[in-house]
Amino acid sequence: MQLSEVLNSIAQYAPNALLLVEPRGTIVFANAQAHELLGYAPDQLVGCSVDELVPAGREHAHRRLREDFAAGPEVRAMAKPRDLEARHRDGHLIPVEIFLGRLDLATTSYTVATLVDLTPRKRLEAELRLLDAVVRSARDGVVIIAAGAPGSGAREARYANQAFLTMSGYDLSEVSGAFPAILYGRRTDRATTRLIEQALAAHASTTIELLCYRKNGEEFWADLSFDPILDPRGAVTEQVAIVRDVTGRKLTETALRDSHEARETILEASLDGYFLIGTNGQIMNANPAYVRQSGYTREELIGMSLSNIEARESTREIAAHMKRIVATGSDQFETEHRRKDGSIWPVEASVVYDYDATKGGVYHVFVRDITERKRSEADLRAREVHLRTIIETEPDGVGVLAKDNTVLHMNAAGLAMFEVGTIGQLNELGVASFLRPDHGEALRTLWERVTSTRRATVELEIVGRKGTRRWLEIHAAPMRDGTGAITALLGIARDVTSQKRLERELLETTSRERRKLSEEMHDGLGQELTGLSLLLRALASSSRAGRPPDAETIDRLLTISQQAIKTCRSIARGLSPLNDAHGGLIQALRDMVSLHRDNSGEAVEFEAIESARLRLPADVLDHLYRIAQEAVTNARKHAQAKTIRMTLSILADVVSLEVADDGVGIEVTTQGADGLGLRNMRHRAQMIGAELTVGPRAGGGTRLACQISQPI
Repeated sequence: MQLSEVLNSIAQYAPNALLLVEPRGTIVFANAQAHELLGYAPDQLVGCSVDELVPAGREHAHRRLREDFAAGPEVRAMAKPRDLEARHRDGHLIPVEIFLGRLDLATTSYTVATLVDLTPRKRLEAELRLLDAVVRSARDGVVIIAAGAPGSGAREARYANQAFLTMSGYDLSEVSGAFPAILYGRRTDRATTRLIEQALAAHASTTIELLCYRKNGEEFWADLSFDPILDPRGAVTEQVAIVRDVTGRKLTETALRDSHEARETILEASLDGYFLIGTNGQIMNANPAYVRQSGYTREELIGMSLSNIEARESTREIAAHMKRIVATGSDQFETEHRRKDGSIWPVEASVVYDYDATKGGVYHVFVRDITERKRSEADLRAREVHLRTIIETEPDGVGVLAKDNTVLHMNAAGLAMFEVGTIGQLNELGVASFLRPDHGEALRTLWERVTSTRRATVELEIVGRKGTRRWLEIHAAPMRDGTGAITALLGIARDVTSQKRLERELLETTSRERRKLSEEMHDGLGQELTGLSLLLRALASSSRAGRPPDAETIDRLLTISQQAIKTCRSIARGLSPLNDAHGGLIQALRDMVSLHRDNSGEAVEFEAIESARLRLPADVLDHLYRIAQEAVTNARKHAQAKTIRMTLSILADVVSLEVADDGVGIEVTTQGADGLGLRNMRHRAQMIGAELTVGPRAGGGTRLACQISQPI
């Protein structure tokens, strides 16, 4: 075969950049892919030294490696598993994987270098975590079409990635409504297109190899894989088509029949595994890639039965599969192979049946290792299950709302807030119907804020299907499609009804306390100070008249002054009883118990267990006193108890307050009550970081316990 014929074959069939280098390092041939990859105009690479393509500073080392290869050439990958870099004409470095082979022509041995651009692979690896389905096929065309009703011929193309648009030469507007027929041409097999239409109409998964046409009329071979996309209910919403340009593979298959030397060179430098088997199921040859993948040597593989490496199909199933391939001419499928060490690895196999005049019927098997893809798929499935579990068990409501306010998804907590059982019931009534009338514009405002600020928070009140009113605090964020357009709203709703009620009740309580304080100061202290002022004025008038003050007037002044002081102390004790208790919290609790004991029929008892020094801050002590005061008051009002016992335990690391009674118990106690006292106690405990529990007391009655850690 002449050099020009070999070069033309390589240029026609090679899917990657190819360089043909003579022994001194001069490039004698470079295909169009090499010029495009390295940034050179057509034929500019021919005559250049291959060392010019090596990163700066590595030329000397590269010349030494090149000379070593020339002395003992063998087909191999360079620097596996480390990635290499090639220097672009403008100086930037391109990550590549390089495979070397030898081509002997006449008296000269040429080095064949296959350069695979790793830039797309690097990009895909970065995007894999976000869009696994797209990443897996980012080098392939991806088209998403509307499912339509089963048997329907109308299919709208909703999305087509850049790979497909570049591959086909069409714009998305041209693809919409015309896929996949837009790929058909004069020599496209009509029987195969009918199978495609049947699979699409039935929403079935299928993979078909088809001769397709670009917009400019150029032919290319493609593997078309169609799969339905299911919603959480299992209904088909769209169908995804993966279009893989396999022209290179088809050309390689043609090259296998047309040029033995070109075929062997391409296969030896191929990144995918390849082996040849006869009709008896025995391996006849294998390329270096499959040798590396399987762990066997070439000598060990030759003569081995396919059943020794096939891990999924039985011997009988292999024989039946081979017969089907003979009938159809080719097949592409996923299976598993067994390595020499016994480990199993997933592969994507493409098999072509051919008849060789000297060897008879043979099967060309191309094998791609899909371990990483399978691992990524499993990881994504596991993460999806994990995420769904988190969402479904989340106590807050989580929902996805479409632009027309249709609920696309909502967890159980969210449905419970609306008091409906299913999303269908919620959509049937409409989300807006649950809103308080004056909150009707809340959803529209929420959409506007999310669109402009990306995140938004709003509070609104809803009325459930059973009439329960709830205040919801909703945090919303946009959800986008592949083009970046906002298609839905993700909302997390928290029920803040109790918080709103407590805030309102606390405001009312504060207002009542202020009115009470005003009345006490006006009716008590104010009157006493007024009386004191009048007496002092009279005493001043008598003194100016020369009359000495009489003892009775002075006694009256003393009595009123003492009463005013007592009133001030009483008011101060109402604001913070700890201020007037010389013994701090313990004395204040004793005084409170004494006051209740003197003014009620119940036996109110108090015990302090001081095992350590009390180190709580003053504001915490005040809240703790108020909790004890509220607990005793509740027991006196509702428990019908004979005995109320309060215990304060002070340990080195924790302070515990317990109020227990022998009354009717917590269930009866709370009936008919508005619950304000208990809510106030819980709120105070939350403010100081304490743990408050209320429940039945052993032997009958109610027990309240409040526990807080001492500061270190």
